Amino acid sequence: MSAWFWLPLLVVLAVAQTSLVPGLQVSGAQPELVLTWVVCWAVIRGRGEALPWAVAGGLLLDLLSQMPPGSHLLALVAVTFLADLGHQVMQGSTALFAAAAVFAGSLLYGLVLLGILVATGHHPDVAGFTVTAVLPGALYNLAVLVPVLIAQRRLDDMFPVSVLPAW
Repeated sequence: MSAWFWLPLLVVLAVAQTSLVPGLQVSGAQPELVLTWVVCWAVIRGRGEALPWAVAGGLLLDLLSQMPPGSHLLALVAVTFLADLGHQVMQGSTALFAAAAVFAGSLLYGLVLLGILVATGHHPDVAGFTVTAVLPGALYNLAVLVPVLIAQRRLDDMFPVSVLPAW
């Protein structure tokens, strides 16, 4: 897919996630739009196409957030590889697998970000944050999954993967 399409979309998702979405917080949990988009794209198209989304999305979130530099990039790339492992095993995308990948990816994303905070000398309440933000955030991402998956399936139909002969 052309960068002329996906880069502006990713900028909109990252800006919305850092500016609009905090207003949708419920008990400290909020949806992670970029994460949900990247994981769904990895489920539908695999790591090869999702990795550029993860890198660009991670860099944009790092620029817009107060986390240590590179934290979102590292977390999104780790989640993309996790989703791709499932993509290779499942050999296709189902809504159930997408839901499982988004839930597991959300947990991994939150735990990687918590690990980075601890490693950089911050002292978050790891257990409390996991229970009040990471787990409910993973459930929140499942709610965001439905419109994202519908949009991405349409994009997958509009921009099919070109299959080149394996020489």
